[in-house]
Parts: sequence; structure tokens; C-alpha cells
Amino acid sequence: MINIDFQNTFVQFIYHSVLSIESKQKLDEQISNPVNLTYRKNKATVKVFLKQKPQQVLAYLRFENGKFVIKGYKFGKSDYLTGRKKSHFKTVESIFLIDKEERERRY
Repeated sequence: MINIDFQNTFVQFIYHSVLSIESKQKLDEQISNPVNLTYRKNKATVKVFLKQKPQQVLAYLRFENGKFVIKGYKFGKSDYLTGRKKSHFKTVESIFLIDKEERERRY
């Protein structure tokens, strides 16, 4: 498991409560893959695809102070979720209205 940090508690909450185990494993694989060592050298935020179907799930991360910091997420056509707008909380609220099996399949 790679050492992952979070930009804020909202991003951490999404990681632990919304993302499926499959998406977390995919993120771990992407970060630890030696082919993707450019993530460590890149100063910009990098977009990582976690799932393509049934809905696209993206994580935005950056390498800072020896750790990967998750800056935000994007689910399908939703906004770039960082927790800085009230609408981001409404998006997460609508995600929790979906039953657990469907949520695991989508995210």
C-alpha cells in the first residue's frame, strides 16, 4: 500500500466511504506501477482513471513532500469534487441515496 494523504477531510471521506474496493486497488496499482514514475516528478496535478464503466471515476493527485496527495475526484459528468463548494456536498448526498450494491458497482 502506498502512502496516500488527502487535501482535506471531504476528500478523505469520499475515499473511505464512496469509492469501492476495486477503485482503491486500481489507484494503488496506478501509483505503485514503475511505469508511472513520472507522477513523482510532475509538479502539476495528475488525473488518474480508476473506472471507465459503468461510470467514469477519476482521482486527481499530486506528489508533495514524499506522499501522494489526493486533491479531488470526478464521477462521470459531475463537478471536480474538492469540498470547497456547497454543491459538492449535495453531490455526495445524492450518491448516498443510491443503494449500496449500485454504489459499489458505479464507484
